[in-house]
Amino acid sequence: MDILPLLCVVSVALTGLTKGDGVLPDGPLTAPVGGTVMFTTTVTPPETPFLVVSWSFTFNNTESIPIITSTLSDSINPEYESRITLNRSTGSLELRDLALTDSGEYSVSITPNGGFEMRGSTRLEILVPVSNVKVDMSSTDLVEFNSSVSLSCSSSGSSVSFLWLNGSSEVTAGERVHLTDGGSTLTINNVTRFDQGPFRCKVSNAVSEGTSDPVNLSISFGPENIILELSSSHKYFEEGSTISMSCSAVSRPSALFYWFLNGSLLSDTGPKLTLRNIQMSQSGDYSCQAFNTKTLRYETSQPSAIIVVVLVSNVKVDMSSTDLVEFNSSVRLSCSSSGSSVSFLWLNGSSEVTAGERVHLTDGGSTLTINNVTRYDQGQFTCHVTNVLSNGTSDPVEISISFGPENIILELSSSHEYFEEGSTISMSCSAVSRPSALFQWFLDGSLLSDTGPKLTLENVQMNQSGNYSCQAFNTKTLRYQTSQPSAVTVVVPVSNIIANASSTDLVEFNSSVSLSCSSSGSSVSFLWLNGSSEVTAGERVHLTDGGSTLTIDNVTCYDQGPFRCKVSNAVSEGTSDPVNLSISFGPHDISIKVSKTSFKKGSTISMSCSAVSRPSALFQWFLNGSLLSDTGPKLTLENVQMNQSGNYSCQAFNTKTLRYQTSQPSAIIVVGGEGQENTAHSEELNYVGVHFAQNKPGGTVQLGLQNNTTEYAQIQVNKGGAAVSAPPAYDVHMQKTRRPAPQPGTNGAHAQSDMRDITMIPHWKTLYTVLLVTLNVVPVLGFGVQVSWVKPVTAGFSTTFTCSSSCFPNCTYTWSFKGHTVKGSTLTWTPHGLDSTMELQCTVLNAETGVSRSVTSTVEIKNQVSVQISPARTVPSLNQSLDLVCHGATPGDLPGTSYLEDQVVWYKDGQKVTVSEKMHLLQNNLTLHFDSLLRSDAGFYQCETYLPAFKQSKVFSLGYLLNFDPWNVSISGPDTVFPGRLSKFTCLTSCTLNVDCTVKWQFRGGFPVGLYFSVHQNELSWTPSIPGTFQNFTCIAENPAAGRSAEATKMVEVKVPISNVTLKANATNLVEFNDTAVLTCSVSNGTSLSYTWLKGSSVVTASDGVEFSDGSATLTIPRVTRYDEGPFRCNVSNGISHEISLPVHLNISYGPSNATVMVMPMKHTHRTGSNIILSCTAESNPPATIEWMFGGVSLNQFGPQIHLQSVTESDSGDYECLFYNRVTSRFSSATAMIRIMDGPMTPVIMGPSMALTETLVTLNCSSASHPPSRFSWYFNDSLVATTSEYQIGPLSLNMSGKYICMAYNHITDQNSFAYKMLTVYVERNDTGDYQCMAISPIENMTSPAHMLLVNFGPETPVIYGPSFATTGHYAVFNCSAMSVPTSNFSWWFNGSLMANTSVFTTSILSLNMSGEYTCVAYNYVTGKNSTNSMMLTVIDAIESVMVKSNTVPIASENFTLTCEVTGYYTSIEWRMNSMNSSTDSKLMSYDENKLHFTPVTLYNDGAYWCIATNQDSLHESPKYNLLVNYGPMSISISGPGSAKVGLTVSLKCTSNSRPDCDFYWYLNNQPSAVNTGSVITFLASKEREGNYTCKARNPVTNITMYYTKALTVTDHASALHFSSQYGLKLTVLFAVFLSVLFH
Repeated sequence: MDILPLLCVVSVALTGLTKGDGVLPDGPLTAPVGGTVMFTTTVTPPETPFLVVSWSFTFNNTESIPIITSTLSDSINPEYESRITLNRSTGSLELRDLALTDSGEYSVSITPNGGFEMRGSTRLEILVPVSNVKVDMSSTDLVEFNSSVSLSCSSSGSSVSFLWLNGSSEVTAGERVHLTDGGSTLTINNVTRFDQGPFRCKVSNAVSEGTSDPVNLSISFGPENIILELSSSHKYFEEGSTISMSCSAVSRPSALFYWFLNGSLLSDTGPKLTLRNIQMSQSGDYSCQAFNTKTLRYETSQPSAIIVVVLVSNVKVDMSSTDLVEFNSSVRLSCSSSGSSVSFLWLNGSSEVTAGERVHLTDGGSTLTINNVTRYDQGQFTCHVTNVLSNGTSDPVEISISFGPENIILELSSSHEYFEEGSTISMSCSAVSRPSALFQWFLDGSLLSDTGPKLTLENVQMNQSGNYSCQAFNTKTLRYQTSQPSAVTVVVPVSNIIANASSTDLVEFNSSVSLSCSSSGSSVSFLWLNGSSEVTAGERVHLTDGGSTLTIDNVTCYDQGPFRCKVSNAVSEGTSDPVNLSISFGPHDISIKVSKTSFKKGSTISMSCSAVSRPSALFQWFLNGSLLSDTGPKLTLENVQMNQSGNYSCQAFNTKTLRYQTSQPSAIIVVGGEGQENTAHSEELNYVGVHFAQNKPGGTVQLGLQNNTTEYAQIQVNKGGAAVSAPPAYDVHMQKTRRPAPQPGTNGAHAQSDMRDITMIPHWKTLYTVLLVTLNVVPVLGFGVQVSWVKPVTAGFSTTFTCSSSCFPNCTYTWSFKGHTVKGSTLTWTPHGLDSTMELQCTVLNAETGVSRSVTSTVEIKNQVSVQISPARTVPSLNQSLDLVCHGATPGDLPGTSYLEDQVVWYKDGQKVTVSEKMHLLQNNLTLHFDSLLRSDAGFYQCETYLPAFKQSKVFSLGYLLNFDPWNVSISGPDTVFPGRLSKFTCLTSCTLNVDCTVKWQFRGGFPVGLYFSVHQNELSWTPSIPGTFQNFTCIAENPAAGRSAEATKMVEVKVPISNVTLKANATNLVEFNDTAVLTCSVSNGTSLSYTWLKGSSVVTASDGVEFSDGSATLTIPRVTRYDEGPFRCNVSNGISHEISLPVHLNISYGPSNATVMVMPMKHTHRTGSNIILSCTAESNPPATIEWMFGGVSLNQFGPQIHLQSVTESDSGDYECLFYNRVTSRFSSATAMIRIMDGPMTPVIMGPSMALTETLVTLNCSSASHPPSRFSWYFNDSLVATTSEYQIGPLSLNMSGKYICMAYNHITDQNSFAYKMLTVYVERNDTGDYQCMAISPIENMTSPAHMLLVNFGPETPVIYGPSFATTGHYAVFNCSAMSVPTSNFSWWFNGSLMANTSVFTTSILSLNMSGEYTCVAYNYVTGKNSTNSMMLTVIDAIESVMVKSNTVPIASENFTLTCEVTGYYTSIEWRMNSMNSSTDSKLMSYDENKLHFTPVTLYNDGAYWCIATNQDSLHESPKYNLLVNYGPMSISISGPGSAKVGLTVSLKCTSNSRPDCDFYWYLNNQPSAVNTGSVITFLASKEREGNYTCKARNPVTNITMYYTKALTVTDHASALHFSSQYGLKLTVLFAVFLSVLFH
């Protein structure tokens, strides 16, 4: 068969079957140099392996380079061996150890079994990682707005991009900012202060990124925002004072400052300017100029005006004239003073004088001219001179102005115009005039001879009646004025008044009577009185003959009198003697009284019957309607029997009126046997108030306890008819009976049969009746107390009071009244008339139970005797006569009295009256007569007398107040009222009501409209209903007979109540001195509003800092201060109501101000080494931020405190805290000076501790101290020197001892001490034999030898021994010391004695035996000892040292050896082949106890060991032999390439590997190996012909290599021959295509 046509067919087939464009993902892929990339296909693994997977690489569109072709075996390009891994199931390829040359296009071809070929390609880009990022800068010293700067960023790496950062913000290109050179260059034109940085350059590519170190720009800017501040907030200053100004500006570097006055440069420079003893010539506009030496710019502040002022002094006033006449004269006042820029203010008293029509202010206000002066211009004038800093006021100047007369008034001594003939009349004339006016008098226009301000007419006669007037004349003004005329009428007084009755013996309802009255006097009027009540005409009562005759038809019991006739005229009055009528009436109001309703058989029953009757009634008794034989008011039934039960009644008969009345029946029940009596239980008192709306005859009231129908009580009220004129009121005492309540249908007789103890006493008071119901509850435990009496208590009459209670069995009663105590249940007492009321207290004590109860009753005391004026209605007047009558007393025939003057005694103001020439006692002392009243006669008059009907005790009368003052009338009550609320008004008068005057009300603006209105005498009650209206009340007090009257008027406003008061502020967050607060108060309802503003609890008033507007509804605070925070509340009122708003708080930001620095401890100086706390405070809201400065440089410390620890002299200086308020944008600062003074520290004494006798010793004392210390030396408590250096000697043994040096710092006032022990000794080498020789002219003699042994020591011991030792071993210490005699030694550890020898051996060591071991040497002769110590540290022993590895060493992989040490060690050293392992630092590195190979190579083979060392010893580990596994690195097959059939063929596979590889043989890519081992032997045959592939696998490195060798078996020549590996591949491919074709 010809092969060429077949190849063409195969070629066509290959081209038409190519698919698989989506085999690889879209690229490009990126990866770093040295990294790994995975080409992952999108192919799903097939069930049968792919036939062929082939990868190739194309670089820059050049020739494609094969990477790997995988069929039955893999064919790998040697350049990619060990760098790739192919996944046969997916065709994915991993490529490792990437280099830049690996960038390019990668293609894959995959041929599945039985499918079409799939192809795909992608691009790989290899990048160098970013590194070495740095920034270079064109310049760092820049000027704002002038300079530009370029920042250049450089780095290592490929395909990089650049990003610039300013702080944490990205820098983007803009108008001033430019990014060039791919972003690597940043250019900033016209830099600003905000461009200072820090700048960083961030460089990145697809595989890495890096950032440069920050770069900061120094940018000079300013000056700007220049501020000039004065030490004072105002611009005015006193001449001679000191002014400080400060100038600040925002500038970098700090600005230089220059000062200007009115634009002219001053010599002063710097941020502060101080002007001392300032003069007026220094006034002007000050400004400062800031200059920046870098930017060469300057800025000038706004000018601040300073005005120097001379203080005000020597203020005085001159006046043109002092004698002035109203309306005619003018005056000029001139004011002068010292001082500058002054202004003038004129004051009249405390009021300011302002210019007007008559008043002129000229010469800058210094001259005051008043034209046509008036009286209101007089006063004390002062001139007030002020300037902005001071003020002064002149002495007052008095202006005297003559004026008048005017407002002339004529006043009579009495307010009426009628006067009694013979009396004295006084008149006074007054007028407003300066000087006082002269007066003349006129009668009916005719001039009288009298002059002066007063006119007195004595014993006046009727012909002196007429119109009187007076005239006033001023001798200065030459003016006069005449008064209005006053009428005077003279009248004859009333006298001889007599009243007579037509009959006195009368019968009620049947008789009539006439009373007539006669008297002397002119112009009289008549008034009839029944008792004290005025008699007025009515149906039965008639007044005729001008009121002098009184006729009463069908008289009643109330018409008995006494009747009196009161006659009066304008000047007097009188009353007749009383006339009493005897009127027979009754009987009526009959009643029966019985103690109870149920009685035992055989007991005694007492009943009493009473009736109102005159004369007294006769009584008869009835039982069940049958007349009994008993008569009289009492009925007694003794030994009563049951048949005597029934209804008892009594009948009263009047023999005069011939009338009778029968009582309601009273049921009496008589029961037989023990225990059958229906008695009430004695129980505790309870009280019930019952009010009756009407008096129903025969009616009953039933009272039941709540929720208890078995307990009730009945009250029967007034069966008899009531009197016509007034209904009676009853006090009813009732006991409760415990029995079933009456059911409906029960007859009344049964219901009434149990009624007991009902007593009714009429008092004729009011329509409403109050019943006191006594209910008895709880036996014995408690009891109630009652005080009762029968008739009204009257002065002069005895009254018996009874105290009763339910107390049982034996109780004591005690009365207390007016400081007296009386025993007994009854009290009889006669009032003397001085009291109108009295309190009686009765106390009941149960001696057995110890329980006591008290009750207090207020008793009203009536008085029949009174002092009255005569004649009635007389108005007491000065210089006129008057009679006071003791009314109600009738002296005569009094037993035991011989002198009438003792029967009636008169008192004035509590003192007996002493008669005088003008005062007399008349009518048996009944009348006190005044001939002519004097003002001294005014007072309170009483009389003491016997009562006419009871002549045994005296009583004091009701009093009479005599006064001459004019009547004063006023109305008390509110000026404003609410709708729907009851308000009361009272007419207050100085006259005596119903005696001097009567009161009536008038409503001149209309009758009051409202819900309720009532008038009772001088009291008025009103509940208005219409808001927003006004009501006029007029109260008139008058006495028509006397012609006197006075009145008062009150205007009342009905206001709407205030509600819903709301307070709002325009803003609540304000800045001090900048903002204005406006608070507005509003209400929903209310009229006539008045606003009061409160701050806290204080009232806000208008001032320089506060303004009110809108009727005070708006409060404005300009330029708020911190003291304006509030809380503010608005109180709205209108006289009758008020309401306060909720508080509003203002949050005022202020400060910082009042900054202070406190230094603790509070000293002027501080010692070095001490700790100092600086605390800074300032007033600020919100709290200010605080930064601390030292010497003008920031300490980068913030907050209210800084702590200076262990200070040194370098810490001395100015510490400043700088405050800043972020809301107010204000700064403040405070400075404290810290002075650090040193010492003295503990002195150091230099000099010997021991010295020989006879030698000189110098001790030198020094101490660290600032300033230098002063020194003193002491020995044996005596001062021996005052210098730092002290020389001692020649020494003797007694000079041994303690030498003390004291260092004293006179600034810090501190001292410090140190001492030095000096021992004077003889030398040890002085030991020996000594003799003395005595020499004389005759002979010499030598003493026996004396052995001198000098004892010394011990000196400091010397210790030999280890510093470290390991556990489980011993430590030996040896101690020695120079000493004579030899010292004794002892060893100590942790305060415990360990040994008494010089050599000390420890016990077996443990870790807790570490510490200080001390040797003490003691010389028992010198008595001295010496010590030395040595530290021993016990450490764990090193038990073992081993070299280990947890991994297998494989070439080109990282490998680590570990030195494992058991025990404590300080260092580890590695050794290799007896050499230090650090000889090859490229491959090995230390990491604590580990030796790292990165990676391990064959060159690292060898013996390794480690040495562990501690303070005690070193330990070596056994050697570790390192053999690095590798390969296979190469593979080859040796043997024939061809053989004839039947010959034995041996092929051997070899490889370079550690350990040896495992070998596998494959024939013609068969999946199963045909042999194992490195050699394969077989007989050649056609079946054994083909490609033999050897697979070499290292079992340790897991590396596999393949090698293929072709074997040709021949018995004849080959038809087709491939001589190369590519030919073999083509053969395989051809075989695959044939398989596809045949299928």
